[in-house]
Amino acid sequence: MSTSPRRAQKTPDVYCRARVAGGPPQDCRDWWKTKTVQNSVAPQWDAEFTQALAAPELCVVVLECWDDDTVTGDDFLGTVAVPLSEVTSGKQLDLPLLAATLAPWPRKHGAPSLQVTFDLVYADARGPS
Repeated sequence: MSTSPRRAQKTPDVYCRARVAGGPPQDCRDWWKTKTVQNSVAPQWDAEFTQALAAPELCVVVLECWDDDTVTGDDFLGTVAVPLSEVTSGKQLDLPLLAATLAPWPRKHGAPSLQVTFDLVYADARGPS
């Protein structure tokens, strides 16, 4: 019999954080946060974040998924970074989530992923240069 406390397995309450990184200082802002989806292994958000970018060709969108836990603190579920230069507006991306070490999750945990669609709006009607 184990005397160490074990955390009960539960369905996660998931939220996602997003930010832009890698560009000039004015392009690197604080984190945005989605609402928390309660008790879901396949949460869905229809979240919109808007940010003007001075140098989009240098920027990377960083996404993190977390399990909202008010008792023991939030648990990290995974991260992914997408160079904005590789994003096509309106195209869905299926991105594997990486562990905190930035390595793929061990097979015993499955292969968690994040499906994301970006809708890019350009201030210049000609689109990206």
